[in-house]
Amino acid sequence: MDWNPPFELASLERSWIVGTEGSVFSGGVQNYLNALRGNSEGTVLLCESDSYRFAQIFMAAVYLGRPVVLGNPEWGVIEWRSVLTLIEPTDIFGGDAVVKQVAEVAASTESTERQRNSLPKGSIWIATGGSTGGVKFAQHDWGTLVASVSGWQSLFDSNAKRLSCLLPLYHVSGLMQLIRSFELRMEIVFPNRELETELISSLDAGTVVSLVTTQLERFLKLDAVRCALQAVEGILMGGGAMSEDLANRARAAKLPIFLSYGMTETAAVVTALPKAEFLEGALNAGRVLGAAKVSVVNAEGKDCSVGSLGRVHVQTPALFKGYLGGTQTSDLVDGFLTDDLGYIDASGCLHLEGRLDRLIITGGEKVDPLEVEAVLKSIPEVRDALVLGLPDVEWAERVVAFYVSTKELSLAPQLKRSLVDYKLPKVICRVEALPLNEQGKPNWKAVRSLLDS
Repeated sequence: MDWNPPFELASLERSWIVGTEGSVFSGGVQNYLNALRGNSEGTVLLCESDSYRFAQIFMAAVYLGRPVVLGNPEWGVIEWRSVLTLIEPTDIFGGDAVVKQVAEVAASTESTERQRNSLPKGSIWIATGGSTGGVKFAQHDWGTLVASVSGWQSLFDSNAKRLSCLLPLYHVSGLMQLIRSFELRMEIVFPNRELETELISSLDAGTVVSLVTTQLERFLKLDAVRCALQAVEGILMGGGAMSEDLANRARAAKLPIFLSYGMTETAAVVTALPKAEFLEGALNAGRVLGAAKVSVVNAEGKDCSVGSLGRVHVQTPALFKGYLGGTQTSDLVDGFLTDDLGYIDASGCLHLEGRLDRLIITGGEKVDPLEVEAVLKSIPEVRDALVLGLPDVEWAERVVAFYVSTKELSLAPQLKRSLVDYKLPKVICRVEALPLNEQGKPNWKAVRSLLDS
């Protein structure tokens, strides 16, 4: 199959990544091109935590049309086993510990478990969450990712000059900052998130920064960072709903926040609330951007009336092409019916009111409660378990676990051996019986009373 690269190599020579010359970055990309040219069809597994190296490897793989799968370096054995039943990477990039762990899991994964998917040339696979267990990947390509850029650009016109990227590039919210900066010929900076002085220096007039609620909560407590954030062009918020308390503190600090709605499947943001409306007291996901169309539909698939609750439906040129081993392009001709619940008000703003499934979004990460429950139930002394996401100012939602046992158990060490940190429950409660209603669903009144007791 012939392949036409989606960009010119010469376009990488512009000095667009702050702190390095374009020629140096481009030279690094050329080195990875040479390393990858040996296999024109093989899958590239990119689980690199260093943003600069990630950008070089990603641009090289995309230029060659190599299928590239983005992995989270923090994943453990459970996640990698799920991934390696779906793909057989020929090139793995990441830290030594990650590459070693992937190799060990691959060696221990039975060939009968593998689905041996052949990935299309030029495909870009981004991990996403869901309540189906395991790891899911949404299929994009350079075209769908670039299609999302114009909607984002309409929020800022020509006022945005630089992006300060504080989110990992293996997440869609981080990756899209790399794509936007490249396509719009903006600067992008990858500050060390642990160094306050480096973070502050990346935040100036003309800068747009994307944050999740956990980061915003922490930055509000740092006087110098909070002051720096006041001067930026905009703060694009994603990764879960913002509480009224956090919103009020952000308004009191006069932070230029744009609330937004988007997902991996839509290449990030599809609706946004202008900062002026946020500062005036609005707290919703805003209006549709660019060529996207967002509606709310009832059980029959018909559009709901203004103010009526239904499922959010999205159509956009940036829509993904299907899931690895699951939904395919043909199923998405009419758009994507999400599991998000909400309504649209008379001014056209989208208000989100929860989800159909039990997916938990905590600190910008998606957690399948069924996976955490399975680990709890595998512990011999645990007779049953229920895992929920409950509202939290800092994390958007916190993971809470209830377990049934005849005695109090020290479960945290056992859970830590099987789950990555962001999936670990922040609260673990022993109960005589699970707080369920007659339909077998969480009894929220009972949940709250157990946590308050």
